[in-house]
Amino acid sequence: MSTTIKALLRPSSAMGSSGTIIYRVCRHRRTAIVSSGIQITQQLWDSASQQMTDSCDIRLRKSEQAQQINECIKCDKKLLYDIATRLRETKGETFTAHDVCVQFRQLHQMPSFPKFIQQEIERLQKDKRFSTAEKYHTSLRHLRRFLSTPDIPISSLTPQIIQQFEEYLLLQHVCPNSASAYMRSLSACYHRAIKAFELPDSHPFDNVFTGVAHTRKRAITQSVLRKIIDMDPPQSIKAALARDIFLFSFYARGMSLVDILYLRKENITGNILCYQRRKTGQWLQIHLEPCMKEILRRYASPTRTTPYLFPIITTSDAETAYHQYRHYLAAYNYQLRNIGKLLKLDIPLTGYVARHTWATAARNSGIATPIISACLGHTSERTTLIYLDSLDNNLLDKANRKIIGKLKHKKITALRKSGE
Repeated sequence: MSTTIKALLRPSSAMGSSGTIIYRVCRHRRTAIVSSGIQITQQLWDSASQQMTDSCDIRLRKSEQAQQINECIKCDKKLLYDIATRLRETKGETFTAHDVCVQFRQLHQMPSFPKFIQQEIERLQKDKRFSTAEKYHTSLRHLRRFLSTPDIPISSLTPQIIQQFEEYLLLQHVCPNSASAYMRSLSACYHRAIKAFELPDSHPFDNVFTGVAHTRKRAITQSVLRKIIDMDPPQSIKAALARDIFLFSFYARGMSLVDILYLRKENITGNILCYQRRKTGQWLQIHLEPCMKEILRRYASPTRTTPYLFPIITTSDAETAYHQYRHYLAAYNYQLRNIGKLLKLDIPLTGYVARHTWATAARNSGIATPIISACLGHTSERTTLIYLDSLDNNLLDKANRKIIGKLKHKKITALRKSGE
């Protein structure tokens, strides 16, 4: 005997309040009711089509809201039919409408997708993975702004909802790479959720962009880099520090800002700087060239009471250290932009420019791509990882020395002590 499912709106007993969308499951001439948890007003419900109408007040973004809610209704009804099919396979024709509703409630008692993401954020913070937690938090904030139903079940996520979310982000002038980063964070949470709760995968992220779009060139030429090296020391100590960190990033094979700021004195043994990339966990070794030592010597006094090589992070507390890094990131790019304007550069000067410039200079010097990838600490390409297994670290240092050697250095004077 077949199972039929119909979506209905149960009106609220309070005048003017929203009613609740319910599902009536009928089997063996007996019915059972289960709530969807979705609430809308009576005038927004079309009983004939069992859907929300989008013909009302535009201030509530009715078109988008109707699409999301109708997609949830469609997904819930499919889930109810799937439950009935599975019960028929295990119980034969003896299962009831009540059995279907019980299993549906069990699935809906799981945390909603936004709540599951929040749990993941708290777990990451507890594990001191603050950067990933912040990425998840930003993605969740955008998702909550988009969703009409704040507690959408994990099982109700569909490709259509996620595609609408992507369109929403782009209409909000979120750049494609940022939107892609949000999608990757949400996708990671989704796949962790379906694994944890043993849910079927509806592949909601298959039709959205999760790659990296090409952006405008960020590298500067060797002549422009030489201008930064040869410029008079900035009057501002903050600007001078930003320039030194930028140059240190270039000298250290495009080391990222977060890795530079977390460098400890214990990372140096003789002329070798050994550190672990915070993004990938990969260990890298760099030979300390004279230009790098000169920069580090300038900050030996300001960091004498801390374990770090640069005077930004001052604590061993993981959460406080992360906030110090995040606070300096904006200040660092602000100072670099001012330096770029002072030198009349064609592109905005940011921390990423040093990394891109090193990679471009290495390529232009004829250094093989696998060696460049190894120097930068990339781990995304399998062929690079295979090649790294037999790559001699002396070859990496030789490549770095070749890049630095192309620059005509002059003595960089000590920082001026006056002025901020």
